[in-house]
Amino acid sequence: SGGNLTNVLIDGTTFFNNRGGSGTTGLESALAIEALTAGKQSNITITNNSFDANGKAVLFFNTVGIDIEHNYVTNTLDQYSGTLRFEGNNQNVTIKYNTVYDNTGPAVAVDAKGVAGDNANFVVNYNNFYGNSLAYGTHLSVAFDGSVYDGTPDVGYNYWGSATGPGGDGP
Repeated sequence: SGGNLTNVLIDGTTFFNNRGGSGTTGLESALAIEALTAGKQSNITITNNSFDANGKAVLFFNTVGIDIEHNYVTNTLDQYSGTLRFEGNNQNVTIKYNTVYDNTGPAVAVDAKGVAGDNANFVVNYNNFYGNSLAYGTHLSVAFDGSVYDGTPDVGYNYWGSATGPGGDGP
């Protein structure tokens, strides 16, 4: 992205079997919102979509104001990355009311592997996470690298695969 990308709505779309072509890892994301310059991407809303059999669902770096709500995400294949992936310098991110299940890697992964810069102000609430990190013995759904995160992320009120409702540590 050379110019500003702002006030974007991605709504009601099906993303199926997006993995990248020759010359890629073959595990690329269905949506990639990445700029090499901070402050060029802001106010991105991703709602009411279906993501199935992609490398990753979404990938972000150098963003401000991301809203991800009411999506269904399953069968992502990049076990080494994450399904909803944030790779550096992402601020003010809301992830709510999504169903993210049966993915080979974590449902949400936040670090700075793409670009330098701390992440901050993540709210991850009211999601239904289950059966994630299928490539591993533990079913990890949300992973934050604390060395590149300012503050404490809000990850309460998620369903963690429990039929009885939201909880803090999982069933």
